[in-house]
Amino acid sequence: MTKFAVLYVEPSDTQRETIQLAGFNTELGKTYFDLTMPFGEIQFDRAVQFDLYKPAAVLDVPDIEDTFGELQNLDAGWNENEAIDCLTAFPRSMSTGDIVVNLETREIFYCASIGFKPVTGEPETLARLDAIGKAAQFEHLHRRASTELRK
Repeated sequence: MTKFAVLYVEPSDTQRETIQLAGFNTELGKTYFDLTMPFGEIQFDRAVQFDLYKPAAVLDVPDIEDTFGELQNLDAGWNENEAIDCLTAFPRSMSTGDIVVNLETREIFYCASIGFKPVTGEPETLARLDAIGKAAQFEHLHRRASTELRK
């Protein structure tokens, strides 16, 4: 089993409002569209500059490909699965553009139209995505420790 942190593309309320009002003609709108409907190379550098990635979950699965299946809301919400630590207020199904950080090797991938591909970008971008993954791991460990202390 391998531990992964999943980061969702999650604009803030203000960013979401800007996108709704201005459409995809702004840099923010273009970046959001690029992440969620990729037709070319995704610009992760801009996504990180806009702070569009937020921790969504931490889970142990045999392979990165299993993260996609585990984070689908099919028969029930994935947040009801006790083996997955839900870190988001809106546990939607995993989608294109979302990030998966291997918490053991620190490798960073994104959910592509088919499968997962390595994230490319400036070293600062990769470091920021890794830091968000580490923050997810810290929150996960904190929650587990708190649960154990309450027992």
